[in-house]
Amino acid sequence: MSEVHRRLRANRTVAIPGIAAATVAAVLGAVFGALWFLSLSGVGFSVAVSTSHPILMLYGFVYAFVLSVASLLIPRFRNVDPARRVAVRLCGPVLLVASVFARSLSDPGSVTSIAALAVATVAVSAMALYTWLSIGRPSGPLGAADPLVQLSVTVMAVTLLLHALLEHSGLAPFTTPGFVNLALFGAVGSMVLGVGIKTVHFRIELKLRRRLWWWIAPLQALGSALSMAAVLLSDRFLELLGAVSFTASLFIWVISLDALRVVRSGAQYSRMNERDRKRYEYFVVHFAISTLWALSASILSVLTALSSLTSGPFWYGLRDASIHAFTIGFVGNAILAYAPIMLPGLLTGRTPYLGLTFWPAVYLNAGNVLRMVWFLTGLGGPLLPWLASALYLAAIALALLMMHSLR
Repeated sequence: MSEVHRRLRANRTVAIPGIAAATVAAVLGAVFGALWFLSLSGVGFSVAVSTSHPILMLYGFVYAFVLSVASLLIPRFRNVDPARRVAVRLCGPVLLVASVFARSLSDPGSVTSIAALAVATVAVSAMALYTWLSIGRPSGPLGAADPLVQLSVTVMAVTLLLHALLEHSGLAPFTTPGFVNLALFGAVGSMVLGVGIKTVHFRIELKLRRRLWWWIAPLQALGSALSMAAVLLSDRFLELLGAVSFTASLFIWVISLDALRVVRSGAQYSRMNERDRKRYEYFVVHFAISTLWALSASILSVLTALSSLTSGPFWYGLRDASIHAFTIGFVGNAILAYAPIMLPGLLTGRTPYLGLTFWPAVYLNAGNVLRMVWFLTGLGGPLLPWLASALYLAAIALALLMMHSLR
């Protein structure tokens, strides 16, 4: 077996089980979320199972998917043999998803629930240790991304631990001040920002401000620390400060990375062949859309914290809008951008481009906009939740179809 095939086989062994398990969690979480959404519009669905929606989507899908992809990228970033420490990189995401399923089937705060969250915390902590040992100290021209990746997996483990402690205390984690921002902007956001820096070569003719990159990780760490303190002290002012820190970090990332730049002319663009041009156009459009959603989510998180401090009437709608602007808008479009461009090369060595389509993003973003409009204004009546839910589920189906039909 050649060296290339050996590395590809190791990558498949590590990543495919975790990505497959995360995909199952995503489909179930999306269905449960649709049922919950429809129940808010007055439709007579039982919401008993739909309360598992945030657990399945955040931990079962987003965290597990991010960790599975990170298990592929970290050896590549450090030019390490991908066949090393396979057990940790394989079992971490899979064990996380299994624990999330156990948690979603149990009552909050029960012995089974706390045990499942404890196992999930251990699984992610093992991945965090692997990440810190593999990356080490920041190095190279893209070294500013290294502490972001390390911070991301660390905050994931802390988030799961805090979730278990809050449930054990009889509290609802997702309504505790600071928890959502820590779980999203601190854990997931840090990884996406880091990967954005590491893959800057995916885009062309950029005006980079590399010195600003080194401000991003400290601001992300500060936002995470403030959010963690807000959780432990139940302090909404600290939640606001954390949201401001995350927002500042994100705006610096956008400016320093020239993240909204889409080039469709010029010397570099004209030298691209058909394959490279289609792949570039697909990626850069999704990347820009993801960035716009990230900016929206950060602003909405600040408005949510302000509304909570002042007991504003729009707190719940702003909170839902912020969460879904981040998870579906920012993370969803980032996954659509990276998955068909990076995963085939890492898993099979191929660089396909036929079959790339914008339709999954069209459905996903349309559904997200409709959801936010309904939550913030109430316009559309009971029909809008049906339409938004249908668009979400169609987007997932189209994305899976696209990934399996690339050539």
